[in-house]
Formats: sequence, structure tokens, C-alpha cells
Amino acid sequence: MREKIIDFFVGPFSGGKTEAANYAENLISKMRTTVRIADVVYFVPLVTTDSHGEEGLREAGNHFHEWNQKSFFNPHNHAHGENHFPFTVIEREPDIGPRLFEATGRAIVEATQKIEAASLESGEPVGRVIVEAGMGLNIDCQISQADWSTNAWIEAWKRAGLWEEILPRIGRVFAVNALWEVRLGRNDLRPDEFGGERQSFAVGKECLHVTRQPDFKSWLEHGLGENQLIITENNGSRSDFHTSISGPFMEGLF
Repeated sequence: MREKIIDFFVGPFSGGKTEAANYAENLISKMRTTVRIADVVYFVPLVTTDSHGEEGLREAGNHFHEWNQKSFFNPHNHAHGENHFPFTVIEREPDIGPRLFEATGRAIVEATQKIEAASLESGEPVGRVIVEAGMGLNIDCQISQADWSTNAWIEAWKRAGLWEEILPRIGRVFAVNALWEVRLGRNDLRPDEFGGERQSFAVGKECLHVTRQPDFKSWLEHGLGENQLIITENNGSRSDFHTSISGPFMEGLF
């Protein structure tokens, strides 16, 4: 039987996933080794260097910037050092979503295999994989048909033969949501640069629509147990939000 060593923190953009994952990681940092898998680590290069090249000279039309209105209709570049942030994914070729989903899934499987090997050698559990990923239904986005739904993520993992490795190793899926007004305000306060896997950054307002509506129940349709899905709201006090995470998270460790 495979150890359930993966904890997911998922939900719409700017819903509070990063804060929840950071909090959970801090809870167990002195007890277990943690491997952090954040989709942004693979997401950001797809709309920066992969799309435009190291010098920003290559034309790309798979995302949109509000500083360049024509970029919705025509490819653009960053030849004069224009900022890559914020942006909205449009999903023209090459598709960013499927590439992101598969890259993240492969990183999850690789991390779990390394932890399992270390646990086998030591004779006891030594670590957990903490995964953060933006998921939700595209509702009312005016410029993008990008599909970042839970179903799109999992179907991509199934096609790549990764889901059969991931599902039996999941401990909990923490589905984090917030009111639309809260998400808008939170996004406005975020930095306009990528600061690493433990820090969120601002995206274009239209990008928030790409995952506007939560679709947490889709996890159950793909085989997750109901007791493994923890749905929480991040609208009020930080203390209440952390409490909604800590109990189920620590329970899953023992």
C-alpha cells in the first residue's frame, strides 16, 4: 500500500492557496521534510522565456498584457524591456495549460518517489509533498477560453499516465476559495513580479476569470474520497482560516 504523502492546496487564483500551503508547510517543517511543488514555477516560464526567448524578442500571442492592447489580437514581444506581469493566458498555440498540467504532475510523481525511497531506507516516514495549483472554471472571461478546471488538470495527468501514481498517494485536498471581491482586492495588493514558489504575484483581472468559479467536487468524480476533500473559505480572519487548515492537515500526518 502506498503512503498518502501528497497534500494539495487548490482553488481559484487569489483565493489564498499560497498562504494555506505556507502555513501547512510551517506546521510540519520541524517534524518532516517537505517538498514544495507550486504550479507557478512551471507557469511563469511558459509566458516569459518559453514564449519570448531569453531576450524577450520572440513574438508570442498565447497571453495578453493590458499595457499592450493589441496583444490580444496580435502577437507581441518584450524587446524594450516591458514587464511580463501582470498577464492573462489566452491559450493560443502552443497551449500553456496542458504543458503546465503535465509538467506539474511529473514533478509531483518524481518528488513522491524520492520521499518514498528515503522513507524505505530509514524505516519510517520522512517527508510530504505539498502541492499548490490554481484550478477553477472559466466564467465570463472576455479574452480567454483557457481551461484551468480541475477536470482539465486531472485529465492531462491521466493522458500522461500520472494520475494512477498521484491518486493513491493523496492525503488531503485543501480546496481554498474566497469571495470575488476579496480576490480582486487581494490581487491588487500583490507584487508585479514572480518572487518564487512561496509568494503570490498579481495577474491580469481577466486572468482571475479563468478560474473564477470553484469546481472542487470534480475531485470526487475522479476517485478522491469525500473525507479527503477539505473545503475552506478565506474571507475573514487569518486565525480562523489557519484553524480550518491545521486540524485536518495534522490529522492526516498520523
